[in-house]
Amino acid sequence: MRSGPYNDDSAVAIPITVRCECGETHSVDLGDAIDCNCGRHYDTSTIPAERFAHVRARQARGRLYLQIGLIFLASVAVITGVLWGLKGLAVGIPLACLIWFLFIGKWYRKRWLLDVGEPTTLQLEATER
Repeated sequence: MRSGPYNDDSAVAIPITVRCECGETHSVDLGDAIDCNCGRHYDTSTIPAERFAHVRARQARGRLYLQIGLIFLASVAVITGVLWGLKGLAVGIPLACLIWFLFIGKWYRKRWLLDVGEPTTLQLEATER
């Protein structure tokens, strides 16, 4: 039920939370419409896409982090497998995971995610159904 600038299927959906005036909370993707049990209708496709540019940037950096991590782990697996065989794999892969998540992951969160921005709060007007 997407329309407008959010109908690009190649992009990752931006999850948002809609809190109705009646108190109910709904989780939807940006660009979707939701009907609350109280009869109000919320259409998130009316929200300008520019307001969520920081979310797209954070998602892109997250995908890059995952790709670099997989390349790092695969490289360690190949190198330790070639040099020391199966024993090298048994030691090298867990050690590489430990190094990645304890040291490189902390550096990543400090350096790359600080300049992306904080979550946005918007007021969305409901329509009666």
